[in-house]
Amino acid sequence: MKYIPISLCILLYTLSAWATDNQLNQLPKGELTLEKAISITLEKNPGMAEAEQRIKQARAVLTQARSAWLPRINAKGSAMDINATMQPDWRPDLRISENLQEYKASAQATWLLFDGFTRFRNITAASKGLAKSEFMKENTKRLLIRAVSLTYYKARISMEKMKIAQQDREFNEILQEQAQIRYEAGVAPESEMLNFSVRALTAKTNFLDAQREFQTTCLGLAQLMGINESKLSSAHIPSQDELFVELNLPEPETEIAFAMENRPDIKAIDSGIAALNKKYQASKSKIFPKIALVSGVEYTYQDNKGQINVEEEHNAYAGASLQWELFTGGQRKGEIAEAYAKLQKIKEKRKNLVLSVHSDIKKAVIAAEIAWNNWQNRKTIADMADTIREHVQKAYKAGKASLARLNQAQSGYIKARSGASTGQLAYLAALAELEAASGRNIHLTKE
Repeated sequence: MKYIPISLCILLYTLSAWATDNQLNQLPKGELTLEKAISITLEKNPGMAEAEQRIKQARAVLTQARSAWLPRINAKGSAMDINATMQPDWRPDLRISENLQEYKASAQATWLLFDGFTRFRNITAASKGLAKSEFMKENTKRLLIRAVSLTYYKARISMEKMKIAQQDREFNEILQEQAQIRYEAGVAPESEMLNFSVRALTAKTNFLDAQREFQTTCLGLAQLMGINESKLSSAHIPSQDELFVELNLPEPETEIAFAMENRPDIKAIDSGIAALNKKYQASKSKIFPKIALVSGVEYTYQDNKGQINVEEEHNAYAGASLQWELFTGGQRKGEIAEAYAKLQKIKEKRKNLVLSVHSDIKKAVIAAEIAWNNWQNRKTIADMADTIREHVQKAYKAGKASLARLNQAQSGYIKARSGASTGQLAYLAALAELEAASGRNIHLTKE
């Protein structure tokens, strides 16, 4: 009877191994580098296309504003069948009714000469709006580079977890086979063999968890790259190539100064402030009159007009016109107040952005420094844990160390190795956050 539990455990282990070996034998093979992922994202991500359309929209607004310098030409025409009734004041008893056809055509040219500089200020505001859209496109690029970098490193971290879980499984499977041989020879208890079986199955489970995390992250990376495929190819999966890492921890004040001068969202909000300031000035300019040159021609033709039968008129005129809105019921005052409030609102928004930039950069520098130090410590810990495991394994095989001690040494090594492997990527992710906070990631990509 004592063999039944053992047989069931071995059977379950065999079935589990058969079901997952195909997934565990091979790690994902990808060819995608971070630089390539960024390049694809900037080319195919819909956010970049949306930003480009915003630029085109702003350029169209500028074209509309500039058109105010040119004259306006209007043409009108009409054809009517008129039933006219007339009763002269001097003949109350006389009423004249007649049907006639009337045709009219006219053309008028108007050239605005002066409008209190409203036109000039609207053009300047539209120009600043175009600059804002261009800077916002650069900011979209900055945020996309950050998102792709962090997602790429997250995928690489999942890949490292898969490698470590695979090595842990292989280590325990070897010990499980050795323990099974000793058990069958009657020199080892069944708990020893089952211990390594459990640990191997646990490693398989950890592998599958890391694999699911890796696949999910790769799908998120594909979404950023604008790829919509049911199955990702190796060209869209992060590679296992060694990443170049060096200590690069700038001073926070240096990065803050760089960000204030180069971050596109700060440049965009400055352009927005300039645009709204011109809009505010333009709203105040409406208190001035508008002076324009006007010229045109008119033609009227009436048929079947009583005794005259046909009447035809031609008129041509040229001159100047003045329009001055002296009272608008408070509308103009309200427009000025609205423009001023918008201007003050965006100025306060800039202050908040500046505070956020200072805070984000300082926190990013601290996080990068901690990540670097942790990585260095974890590499040392991993080397020491590996040495400890080797000594304990030798002692265990010689019968001088307990099974619990070997399990402890293996668990310690796996934890330390995981920390060392992922620590490098955590440092690179911290650098990506810092480069995004300062805006350097855009310039690094351009280089």
